Amino acid sequence: MAVLSRPPFVRPVFSALPPKETAHDEPEDISSLYDLIRFNAHTNPNHIFCIQAQAVKDAASDRPFDAVYITYRQLEDAVHRCADWLGRNLESTEQNNDSGRSAPIAIYLESDIGLFIHLVAIQVLDLPVLLISTRMSASNVEHLMSETSARTILVTKRTAPLVAGLIDSSLDIKTAEPYTTFLAAEGDPQSLDSWPRDINGARAQRVERDGNDRSLILHSSGTTGFPKPIHLTKRYLLQYASCHGFAPDEKVDWINLTTLPLYHGFGQLAPCLSLSLGMTCCFPPSSIIPAGQSTLDLLNTFGCRSLMTVPSIVDDLLALDGALDQLADLAFLAVGGGAMKPDQGLQLKSRKVKLLNHYGVTEIGAIAHIFRPNDDYDWRFLRLRTDLNLQLRPVEGSPRFRLVGYPLGWEEPFEVQDELERNGDSSPDDVEVRILGRVDDVIVLKTGEKVQPQHLETVLNADPLIKTGICIGQGSFELAVLVEPAESRQSEAAQDPADFVDHVWNLISATNSSLDSHARVSSKAAIIVKPPGKAIPRTDKGSVSRRQVHEVFAEEIEAAYAVLETELANDSPDSEGLDLDDLTGSILRMAQTVFPNFLGNEKDDFFEHGMDSLQAARLNRLLTSAMRRHDSSKQASLPEIKISPEFIYQNPTVERLSAVVRKRLLPTEDETNGTMEPQDRLHQMDAFAQRFTANLTSDTDARKFMSLKQPQVVLMTGATGNLGTHTLSLLTSMPTISKVICLHRGARSVQSNKDGSKSALERFKASVASNGIHLEDSAWAKIELVDYAEFLRDDQRTYDAQASGSPRDISQSLFLQIAQQVTQIIHLAWPMDFQRTLESFTPHLQMVEALVRLGRVGRSLRPSGAAQPVRLIFSSSIAVVRNYHKRSTAQNWSPVAEELIDDPSASAPIGYPAAKWVCERMLSHIYRSCSDEVEPVVLRIGQLSGPEAPGSGQWKTGEHFPTLVKASKAIGAFPDLKGAMSWIPVDRAAQVMTDILFYPSKPDCFLHLENPMRQPAADILTFLSEELGLLGAARLPFEEWLQKALDVGIGGSLSAFFQDHFRDLALGTIVLDTTKARAISPTLKGSNAVQKELIVRYVRRWKELGLFE
Repeated sequence: MAVLSRPPFVRPVFSALPPKETAHDEPEDISSLYDLIRFNAHTNPNHIFCIQAQAVKDAASDRPFDAVYITYRQLEDAVHRCADWLGRNLESTEQNNDSGRSAPIAIYLESDIGLFIHLVAIQVLDLPVLLISTRMSASNVEHLMSETSARTILVTKRTAPLVAGLIDSSLDIKTAEPYTTFLAAEGDPQSLDSWPRDINGARAQRVERDGNDRSLILHSSGTTGFPKPIHLTKRYLLQYASCHGFAPDEKVDWINLTTLPLYHGFGQLAPCLSLSLGMTCCFPPSSIIPAGQSTLDLLNTFGCRSLMTVPSIVDDLLALDGALDQLADLAFLAVGGGAMKPDQGLQLKSRKVKLLNHYGVTEIGAIAHIFRPNDDYDWRFLRLRTDLNLQLRPVEGSPRFRLVGYPLGWEEPFEVQDELERNGDSSPDDVEVRILGRVDDVIVLKTGEKVQPQHLETVLNADPLIKTGICIGQGSFELAVLVEPAESRQSEAAQDPADFVDHVWNLISATNSSLDSHARVSSKAAIIVKPPGKAIPRTDKGSVSRRQVHEVFAEEIEAAYAVLETELANDSPDSEGLDLDDLTGSILRMAQTVFPNFLGNEKDDFFEHGMDSLQAARLNRLLTSAMRRHDSSKQASLPEIKISPEFIYQNPTVERLSAVVRKRLLPTEDETNGTMEPQDRLHQMDAFAQRFTANLTSDTDARKFMSLKQPQVVLMTGATGNLGTHTLSLLTSMPTISKVICLHRGARSVQSNKDGSKSALERFKASVASNGIHLEDSAWAKIELVDYAEFLRDDQRTYDAQASGSPRDISQSLFLQIAQQVTQIIHLAWPMDFQRTLESFTPHLQMVEALVRLGRVGRSLRPSGAAQPVRLIFSSSIAVVRNYHKRSTAQNWSPVAEELIDDPSASAPIGYPAAKWVCERMLSHIYRSCSDEVEPVVLRIGQLSGPEAPGSGQWKTGEHFPTLVKASKAIGAFPDLKGAMSWIPVDRAAQVMTDILFYPSKPDCFLHLENPMRQPAADILTFLSEELGLLGAARLPFEEWLQKALDVGIGGSLSAFFQDHFRDLALGTIVLDTTKARAISPTLKGSNAVQKELIVRYVRRWKELGLFE
């Protein structure tokens, strides 16, 4: 059938966005996809809408495909007939759900014109429609239907077996008629005249009553968990019809082949453009999975002059003889659904292929125009469309950008989770951007450290010998990579993978130096070559499904990590062994092998010097292999050496490692694995408290130094944390504060004016901004940065000099210069690392010592008449009293008193709160012995939520409760939580802290910062469920919920916290008494519960940040 012989196509006039409302508005002619179809049926009736290719049934045929040609008149009639059939057959299932709206009809059909017809027909009936990919498993289908309250699902004979008997038996599975049933022959006199019909409520002429009614439901790919439904308006599909840059008089009269499935947004682009441009679309047979050869055959058979496809098919095409010549003849080759490999683009451009980079997100639609590219178009960039009010926003402190759109019917904007680079050579009218990678595509290691894999994956995927490279490592101590050889190397790599692994290792080695240290691949053993018998799972768009990769290749991944744990000396069989005569020296040299920057001595903590999780894992392997070699050389009949990955965290100094290793290797001594029995841990906590308390009351007489009266100055640590940033904002806004000195790692000192300080300040500003806080220039003028480590070193020099009777001059001492200014101290800095031991927190205990000395010296430097003690607020934690009720002296369920808890067993049994307990003992001693010089206030802090003031930041997505919400959304259900929660917004908590800091009388030493207004956990979960569409989902027992969360790859780094501590700390088992704190702080006294509106705002902000992607 000839397409070009028909009269010129008349383009419809419409807008992707609804018109702005005015008092004299007239109804639009075109506001939905059906309106476009109706326009074309009457204006361009005999033009060909689409060619539906069909597999040839006659084996003797020399044509690879047959076809059905469908005109716009036939398309409209098919929609009417399909709506008629649906109206009759859905009568008993068109029920209202709990919201009073009609329940959606789910479409689970193969991708051909029949799916498109059913989609429009359901919209004609004014029913919501849920479009489900046939690549979704039965569990995912059931999840989507549950999330959307859909009760009826349309299937075909081919898709029915995928769900029959595998989903809820109460769901109504209906077999749809094939599209050919609805096609009328050309010239059928009844095809239009008999419509509309009043059969079971069929309403062809009905337009959507509410333009914001989100009646079209698509879904995410489900690469990181269950797919999520995405609710969109009926008008949404018009955005695809207007997604082009063709001039009004430009002829677009060719056939456009699409290989994209119609159940995703990109797949809707070709048929929608056919409706707006007359560019006939060609659909592959639904019976095949499009690939390179079938695509080439379709192009040839039907004379297609443009192609829309995905990178994986481009890869197939490039391997076919003659394909490049045919691609070069196309008006355009639009590639989307994933990033093209650089070598693909270069190869295509070298052969003059008119390559067009395309991109879209389901929530907004297609964001890059379809047009005929000329020679000045750079294929690496997307040319953004201008008709959707898209906004390109710069990332603060970065040359990169983020894209923000406004989905129709949504009350809030949507931020695309990709970082973008702008093409500086593009014109303002044709803004072009390049995608650099998703900011939310992260791998969370077992330590909680996050790895963004895009850079390494880009390097691997750009190599011509590699077809696919994927980073893996969720929940592990380090990264590994799964690599699929290019087609030309697969046979060779399968027979002898060594050369291929060497090649991959060379690429990784060259890239490692540009990666964060914890994100590097440490060994060849971490390279997994894809075995020939398995396929890398991909989404419908061709992108890799990272979650399914872990499932499909679980055996290979487990084997690789087993080798990593046992390999000898990081591929160095000649590495140093263990010398029992110099065990400390040999372990120190091992540590320096994996951590060259470690310049400390045997007593220094590795992690305080900057050791990361990867270096810890490598040291662990070095030490393990050395111990095994030592045992082997002695031929000792000892148990097999087996050291847990946490070994280095439990023993973070050379001295401690030496002691533990010596006990293990010498059979005459007690064997230990480096862990502590509970009683040993309690004794250690007591010993640390006594050791550091003894140091605090030494002489700090500063009368030898010049006294100098200074204005009110606050010293802070932890100013870039969430609570710290909000506190900093409050302090700098107070007229009584002349300066805030912030101890900050990597900052310049007060004695330095080097140019490098600018970058430190910029980094500090970026950290503050990342918490959503904007400080005016007048606030920044009050802030002074001091290097954290330099402050500690100078404190020690000053202390040593004073102890030796040779006190330092103020002009030569950073510590004394600060001491003579400071009037208040807030100490918030504390590493949130649940792997570290008490001993590893020694430098932080030393910082508390230093701050106490600073306060005492500072008080003595001021004139006696104005010598008020320096108030020091130390932020402690509710985890310090985790086991409060297990003490014999405590009454069950009584609130934790605002007083010293002298029993170390009250603390949670991990290093983080144990070290804070030691600090509490230290400061209690100071309060009793010298509170006329320093007034310590230990502030035990409960659960902080996000800020309550609009525009003042967000509840950080990495914290435990947002992680719980993310996991619940992915699972489709919240855990069944009993008890009451106490949330206090972080900006309110900052105000409480400043109330206490400037309280005019002497406060008690121990105060609690927790919202006294508790609220039932069930109420909070109801608010969350309502906003996330989980209101009808049954709550799961907590243990079952936690296992499901781990199964979908969420919360792995927090699993121990959720298992052992969350319920006691968060649900009211531990209640902090706030009587004393409320008497001091008007803010806390008037604190009310967190309202539903604020909880909803948290969720919507998390959506903007891509938490649920």
